[in-house]
Amino acid sequence: VDRLRMSRGGQTKIGPFEEISKDTALLLKKQDDPKSEEVKQKGNELYRQGNFEEAIDCYSQVLNHDPSFLQLMTAYSNRGQCYVKLRNWERVAEDAQTILNTFMVKMGATHIDKKLQKWPEEWKKFFYKSLFKRAMALENFRNKYGASMDYLTFKTYDEQNNKGYQTQDDKVLLADRIKTLLPLEYSEYTEYLPEKEPIKASSRLLTNGKWAKIPLGRNPKPRIGHVMLAHDGYLWVFGGSDQDDAAMNDMWTFEIASHTWKRITPKNTPPSPRIYATAVNFENQFYLYGGEEQLKNGAFWIFDPATLIWKRQELPRNIPNLTEHQACLCPSRRSMLIWGGSPQNWLQDANCKASREDRDFGSNLESGDLLEYKFDSSTWKRWRYRDMTGPRPRPRTLHSQWVSGKYFYVVYGTENDPENIFEGVPPSDDFWRLDLESMDAALKWERIPMLGNVPPPRAEMKAVTLTENIAVFFGGYSNFMKSSISAKNLMGSFTYLDELCFFDSRDQKWSLFNASGIRPSPRAEGQLAVWKGVVWLFGGRASLPGDVGRSYGGPHAAIVYGISEDEAIADSKTKETVEVTVEDEEQTCKTCGATRDTASDKLRQCGNKCGTYYCSKDCQKKDWPSHKKVCK
Repeated sequence: VDRLRMSRGGQTKIGPFEEISKDTALLLKKQDDPKSEEVKQKGNELYRQGNFEEAIDCYSQVLNHDPSFLQLMTAYSNRGQCYVKLRNWERVAEDAQTILNTFMVKMGATHIDKKLQKWPEEWKKFFYKSLFKRAMALENFRNKYGASMDYLTFKTYDEQNNKGYQTQDDKVLLADRIKTLLPLEYSEYTEYLPEKEPIKASSRLLTNGKWAKIPLGRNPKPRIGHVMLAHDGYLWVFGGSDQDDAAMNDMWTFEIASHTWKRITPKNTPPSPRIYATAVNFENQFYLYGGEEQLKNGAFWIFDPATLIWKRQELPRNIPNLTEHQACLCPSRRSMLIWGGSPQNWLQDANCKASREDRDFGSNLESGDLLEYKFDSSTWKRWRYRDMTGPRPRPRTLHSQWVSGKYFYVVYGTENDPENIFEGVPPSDDFWRLDLESMDAALKWERIPMLGNVPPPRAEMKAVTLTENIAVFFGGYSNFMKSSISAKNLMGSFTYLDELCFFDSRDQKWSLFNASGIRPSPRAEGQLAVWKGVVWLFGGRASLPGDVGRSYGGPHAAIVYGISEDEAIADSKTKETVEVTVEDEEQTCKTCGATRDTASDKLRQCGNKCGTYYCSKDCQKKDWPSHKKVCK
């Protein structure tokens, strides 16, 4: 407590490293509350007697009194242990996450955050215990990467800080547990047939379907750093770089109905070759912004897909050309929001947070500014990071962002030079939202907890909105483990990831969806687009063991339906079937075994999209008595 000091903007620090909230600062100064201590001791006695539910009630009462910081952490920790005994893993994860959020320490399996050293020893034990509890919860959620990261982080902190939380037998068991969570190797495309799906923590989210690799004909080069938009039954792809790191400015369309590619020739001069640009689709116009350019013929363009004409737009002098940023549509404000990234030319942007020497040296540092482009008035506005006050996300690149309802969300990414992620510095592990209504006054950022089946921190994953309330991203990379699936590239050792990650803004929870079928290899920089409930993935960078990295060009479709459980299980009546539209693998009628070639009619999938097919309604009705027991 004596080391607390207040800094500009009302932020609180412990030593020179750790920012904490004002609420936590005030809590640290509180003395132990006698009533809280009495109820806590009662809970401890009930726990020793095996009365876990009654003990939970006592620890919950402590939280409702006026506890000190130590009493509060003890109540959360002990209540979490009761939930472990009851195997209520969702509540275990919530209580563990609450404690971890208090410490606000960036975690990595090979990286010790110096911020943790500033906390007293008697408080740090809560951090270690909560880390292990969250790992157990994520393992039971079947979140292999998240559980692995927490187990490995716990192991690293324990060993390097000489805490001694593990005996030698514990270390052997923990090593075996980690090995069982991770696959030994990946081929280019893995046929993934899980025994059980990951737990979908959001009670409002029900996802069904599978990955399907789409057969290709004449198609564009494999690429990274491109943009992709869904419009009028087509995927539109522009730019990026190929496997030789050559920037491109070609444009292609992929017709979703026929699965065919077509090279598009614009009617006029297109933007110069570029990578890491972003684009949004608003009222049948594509707005392309930023990126690393070669010919530098403009950072902002508008494309009309009906006429195939590009129009160059001049940027105001106070609007930088960013790269490795993200852009998303904000329907309520009829605008495009741009955040993060790094300016293309540091010498022209006096707002960059770098020394003159850094700018002259060309350092790739980040921007924390927020940019907005209003479609109706064709005007820009810039909120500078240096002028903001109060809590706000630290500047970064390669993050994910989206708009859902009245909030603008930002998650993960990497701070400092992006290459540092390959040198042991873990990606950002925080999650923020901005109240859109505050943009006309003072920006109101809020750091929010990660709840549910939480994906581990990562960078280079593009988020899209599946519905008004559900956002999804795929893959990305991190450096939290160096295992058999890690790959070497020129900058070091890191791990590519392969989950579909969902966030439901209605209950603020994360879920994973590891669909069956021929799913994509773990990768980063793949572009996503959504068309009629189907998530499409194209391109990206990945590495296999012994590889130096490769780009992928084959599109994949995740057949994902964002429907509520009430809609799916409202009654036990036979559902209407839906036609199979993705040719991904040989399907057969579950009742008679007919295939596409032998069936008298087209195979159709069960109305719950559970992956079961029938050749007729008669076959479906015959199988319904047994199928309804397992249909989800």
